[in-house]
Amino acid sequence: MKLRLSHILFVLFLWISAGQLSKAQEYHGMYVARFDEILGDNYKETKLLRYAEATGTNSLSFYDLDEVDLNIAENRQKLRKFIRLARSEYHIIHIGAVSESIENFRKNLHTYNIDTHTKVADRINAYNIEFEFWNKIPSKKYYCSRYLSPSGFECSQEGAFQYVLGFIKELRKLANEIPGTDVEIYVGWLDADHAKKITPLVDRVYYAVYREMEIDGSLNLYHYGMQRSRLKSLAASGPIEIVPIFSGHRGSTDPSLHLWLKLGNRPIEAWWHYAKAFERDAFLRNKKNLNMVGYQWFLYNTMPSISGIN
Repeated sequence: MKLRLSHILFVLFLWISAGQLSKAQEYHGMYVARFDEILGDNYKETKLLRYAEATGTNSLSFYDLDEVDLNIAENRQKLRKFIRLARSEYHIIHIGAVSESIENFRKNLHTYNIDTHTKVADRINAYNIEFEFWNKIPSKKYYCSRYLSPSGFECSQEGAFQYVLGFIKELRKLANEIPGTDVEIYVGWLDADHAKKITPLVDRVYYAVYREMEIDGSLNLYHYGMQRSRLKSLAASGPIEIVPIFSGHRGSTDPSLHLWLKLGNRPIEAWWHYAKAFERDAFLRNKKNLNMVGYQWFLYNTMPSISGIN
């Protein structure tokens, strides 16, 4: 059967359009710290949203939103206004709130979401847990005195992990009250047992990929240290959505791509590099269980400036 050129072009158009639609739904994310100091300040809000637009960011995850008392009607309205603006004019599809406390979710963040005045387009659509259970205790005495001991858990790595499991289950109950609300967790490292127990309880796992650029300016983000061991554990426990986190944090004690970004490279280029290496990995067992839905950058507040924005 002979196909007309117009038909071929039409099929090609549909294929390209479908690809663009798929890419538009990828998480091109960024963490934002001290959001309590940004919310309600028109200049700071606009600066953040313009930065997101300039970097192709469509997902924002907020630290310190739990420092805003959302039981106060005025504060709830400020957040609705910001989220509505972010989604309607700056193409933000994903809004996440990060906290280490179930009480902060239950008594503050969740009350905002279930308020009848909070429309679907105004909602936080992801609850993100950040509790570093893998770090040795007592190096994290803060967790011990603030969360573990008061809740009757041992101040140890195992105690911290058991605490986090309970945290996830409670957060899932809250999220289930609102259709479309996901439960996410950040991990630095985890073993097979951690992955087996966590993966069925969450929608998405964010994991640190903190590397500097190579001496020649190139990237080697995928094959290092325990990187594949961590992915292997998640793959064996999947299916699960995963999101690698790259660091552009200036002055961090962890390796960072801040200089690489400052040299003019775009945030999405690190993702292209990492995703390509992931796809080429023919030796990662059960890789089909890992749905890499996008990437995340740490941290807006110390990322390299963009001319005309900051």
